[in-house]
Amino acid sequence: MLTGDRLIVAAVAMLSSLSFTTSQARAGFRDFVENSAPQAEQAAPADWTAWRQPDLKAQRAEGRARTHGGQTGLATWYGPGFHGRKTASGERFNTNAMTAAHRSLPFGTRVQVVSEATGRSVVVRINDRGPFRRGAVIDLSHAASRALGMDGTARVRLVSLGAG
Repeated sequence: MLTGDRLIVAAVAMLSSLSFTTSQARAGFRDFVENSAPQAEQAAPADWTAWRQPDLKAQRAEGRARTHGGQTGLATWYGPGFHGRKTASGERFNTNAMTAAHRSLPFGTRVQVVSEATGRSVVVRINDRGPFRRGAVIDLSHAASRALGMDGTARVRLVSLGAG
């Protein structure tokens, strides 16, 4: 194994053997370009889809379509400790307003929330991000949770009504 000065000498010798002039580099590149096949003649690999990048825009659109068709899960509510504080959208949180937090729906989207237990429904506007509780799909303001007759948490169905 080479160490110290011997390593430096070996590295310098190796690098000096790799040196070439600019004209040699140009000639080598020209040969490479002339001898390579045109783009149209090169066939795509047999399994093209195996290494193609995923279409993230289509995946996001599919997720939005699923939400527009309806999303079910657990609803929670948040309130007194957050009243007056700024939400992720920049507006102040009001526990008495019909608002909610959702992980992915755009701010301003109106969502109909239907309680599976009571059958009551309420329309809320998304103005925050959340919920941060595992398994929950939406965080409602205290006013929206009262309108649904929630006692803590409830199973709900969400239907997006679009931008409001």
